[in-house]
This record gives sequence, structure tokens and C-alpha cells, in this order.
Amino acid sequence: MNKFDLPTPALCIDMAAVSHNLRTMQDFANEAGVDLRPHAKTHKNPFFAHMQLDQGAVGICVAKLSEAAVMVAGGIKDILVTNEIADPRKLRQLAGLAHYAKITLAVDNLPCAAAAARAAMDMGSTLHLLIEVDSGSLRCGTAPGEPTLLLARGIMELESVVFAGVMGYEGHCMFIEDDDERKRMVHEDQEKLVGSAELIRAHGIPVPTVSAAGTGTYDLTGKYPGITELQPGSYIFMDGRYRPLRPEFRCALTVTCTVISRPIPERVVVDVGMKSLTNEFGMPLVLSIPDCEFYREGEENACIRLEDTGHPIRPGDPVELLPMHGDTTIAAHDEYHLCHGEEVVMTLPIQGRGKFL
Repeated sequence: MNKFDLPTPALCIDMAAVSHNLRTMQDFANEAGVDLRPHAKTHKNPFFAHMQLDQGAVGICVAKLSEAAVMVAGGIKDILVTNEIADPRKLRQLAGLAHYAKITLAVDNLPCAAAAARAAMDMGSTLHLLIEVDSGSLRCGTAPGEPTLLLARGIMELESVVFAGVMGYEGHCMFIEDDDERKRMVHEDQEKLVGSAELIRAHGIPVPTVSAAGTGTYDLTGKYPGITELQPGSYIFMDGRYRPLRPEFRCALTVTCTVISRPIPERVVVDVGMKSLTNEFGMPLVLSIPDCEFYREGEENACIRLEDTGHPIRPGDPVELLPMHGDTTIAAHDEYHLCHGEEVVMTLPIQGRGKFL
């Protein structure tokens, strides 16, 4: 089936672009001498995680316990949960998953680390703990330096857990357009993260992993001395927000929709809205119509303003859109349509959709 014959709205993936993106990122990691652990919160599916592992990734990241369960069920054997978990019930389930895969959990305080240790002991498994350091994002994370060292010492005293290292996330740097300023801020963050790792080592505690980065900063973080692992996610599909900043990757994800009305020559209405196409980073780009503007997005439909009022588009015609934010748009859909060119070769459920527990 041609992708423009799909019932709409439809989430389509250009698999040639995906293959290019996977190879480009893995080649960088190989050349930089760092491990690649892609973040699966973007694609939310073991199929794509296996593609990343086949290219050379050492494991994958997830954001939530429920995403980890999806990945374990899909045969993924090395998973990092990048958000802290404080609920003892969730920690017990995570410790249960550790019977089937190596599970690492981000922590930033000793009570949660101790709760994870109790859960692992109760479940007869082992959890690996990675200290999240607040290197500049001002979210979760220990303060760099001495507070991180104190937590590492505390983890070393616990049973049924293994201290795995430290991680950071320079999320506030991802979309800085000025190259020099982005580099300055990324290096400032990594100095705090790597410095914390060096302080821990100086006190006799091994730090196997120093993990960080996202799609917007992978090249700067990956070359920073002392970083051992990268966690980019969006690079696999890309989106309109990243496209001008990361031209080395190709946009693989589009949403097809259908014209449902053309009430006046300059306005087209399509059957896609906020329920299937998120707009927190701005309105999508229209790929299939020149010189136009996507605007007035409602829940179920949206408008396109045509500069060329003589354009022949009419109700029933397909329109292809590039979302500005891939992660949240994907979360609004039940399935992917994998395409070679315009031909749909497979429809794949988005198994991690709605897994926010």
C-alpha cells in the first residue's frame, strides 16, 4: 500500500532515513571511543531498540518502569531507567525485571538508593545504580562534587545493588543555536559531571560509567575527556525542531493527513489536530504543498493557509507534515507505518505508548 492511501492521520517512518541516522550516530560513537546507549523514549518500541543494538549500541535508556517492562518483554537485555523511582511497589517490580535483564536505575538520594536495595534483596536480584548529577539542568540530581561523593559512599555500603557510575543531562543546552555558546555551556556541564566522577575515584571508588548527552549535544559531549557513554534519543527519527541544528541526520518521521474542506481559495482544512500532532515546539512544516502555513490547530483538525490560491488541492487529497516534536507526537499514535520510499512494508504497534507509570 502507498503511504498516501492510508487512513489518516497516519504516522509514517522512512526506513532508509532511519538506517542512515543509526549508522551516523554509531559511527560517531565508535570514532570518539564512547559507548552509545540510545534513549527509547523517542521510538518506544523494541523493534527499533534491536536495530540500535545491532548497529553497536551497548544497551538502551527508558524513562519509566513501564517502558522498561516493554523492553524486557521485547528481549532487550541491558536497560537504564533515567528517571528516579521513589515508589517501593515500582522498585519491587523493577527488581523483578532484573531477573531477565541488566537493570540500571538513576538515583540522586540515599533513601531511594536504600529502597532500591531493599527491593532487590526482597526479590533476590541485583540492581545497578547510577548517580544522577545536576550538572546544569536544574531538575533531579545531586549537587556536583562532595554531595555526589557522599551518595556514592552510601551506595557502596548497601547490599544487592552495584554502584555503576554517574550520569548527567545537559537538556538546557540542546537547542542553543550559537555553536560557540552551546559548546561553552556543554563543556561547563561536563566539567561538573566528569569532575564528580574524578573525585569519587580519588577516594578509591571505581566509576565505570560517566553517561550524558542528547541529540543536540552528542558531538560535544562525546568528545569531552572522561565521558564514557551517550544517551541521545531523537536522532533516530528527527523532527522539525532539531532539523536546522542537526543536518547530518535525516527526518524519518512524518504524519500524513487528508484535506476535508477548502471553504475559500486560500484556506485548506485537514483532518489532523492536537490529539494526533503536538505543537509545544511550534506548528508542523507542510512538506507536500509549497508556500503555505499550517495554523489554527484544534483538537481534530487544522488549517493551512495557501499563498498560491490557484493551487489545485481539494478535499480528499493527501498532505504530508513534519512534526516539530517527534517524541510527543509519537505518543499520540497507536502504530507506525514503516515505509520504503512511499510503499508501506509493515505496520508496527507503538508498544511503549501510554507507558507513563
